[in-house]
Amino acid sequence: MTLKFASWNVEGRLSQYATKGRGTPDKIIDEIERVDADVIVLPEAYDKHKGVSQHIDARIWSLGYKHVHDVEYRDGGPFRYDGAVEAPYLRMMSKIAFQTIQTIRLGDIRNAIDATVIDPDSGKLIRMIGVHFDDRNEGLRLRQVDDVVSLTNDSAIPIALLGDMNAMYGESKIARLLSHGATRTLAHAIPHEKLSDVMVRATDMATGTTIKRLMASGMLRDADDKHRFTTTARMRGMEWMPSARLLDIDHILVSPELETSDFRIGKYDAGSDHRPISVQVTMRHDLQK
Repeated sequence: MTLKFASWNVEGRLSQYATKGRGTPDKIIDEIERVDADVIVLPEAYDKHKGVSQHIDARIWSLGYKHVHDVEYRDGGPFRYDGAVEAPYLRMMSKIAFQTIQTIRLGDIRNAIDATVIDPDSGKLIRMIGVHFDDRNEGLRLRQVDDVVSLTNDSAIPIALLGDMNAMYGESKIARLLSHGATRTLAHAIPHEKLSDVMVRATDMATGTTIKRLMASGMLRDADDKHRFTTTARMRGMEWMPSARLLDIDHILVSPELETSDFRIGKYDAGSDHRPISVQVTMRHDLQK
């Protein structure tokens, strides 16, 4: 038996927002049902001040997600006032019981979730770390990565790191284009303030340092060796942009002890600027006994 892990930044859409061009909480749940993962991590799940309605919680329960853990981000460092969600929560939902679950602080920048479940075949533990790395700059992301690397290196349990990492695989064509000096200069010169800010941050995400350090120092590998695009330019404030995938910033990274297959990117954004990603995870056969 394999376990299906998924991640999807839903841009706070478990809460109800009256924003043009954005999906409703029910549409988000429809897509979660379609993904049908055993465990799913939801960066920017909802806004603290708006919460999640009883109706949506009931739908989540009806899908089999009877184990839910929420963590407020509590961002440190320079604060951004233009985020999609004012006070976001990270959520991890599972159809199988958590053996352990706790809130962890990464780089003294942002909270994350650290949980374990039992692999049904081997009876061994699999550790899942749900994250949303900071989108403000690469330096802040690397502070979070340093703590993740310490966790992976010290862990006797195989790890799956899931979430919106706001970082690209630096060797892709789009990443090389974005990180080029000319593109960086152009990004700062764009007269549209919102678009300029997005482009500046995108050029920083394209350096590849975050993913490279996780894969090298953290001894993790990307479940999607093709590094396909996961997010679109149709973000809040730019709903007029097409919902076409442009950047690879959502990832599922795993320890060598875990085998992966059937990595998928959802066809529908349901009103988020991200698509859900999912993968089948199995304990390596020689470790199952």
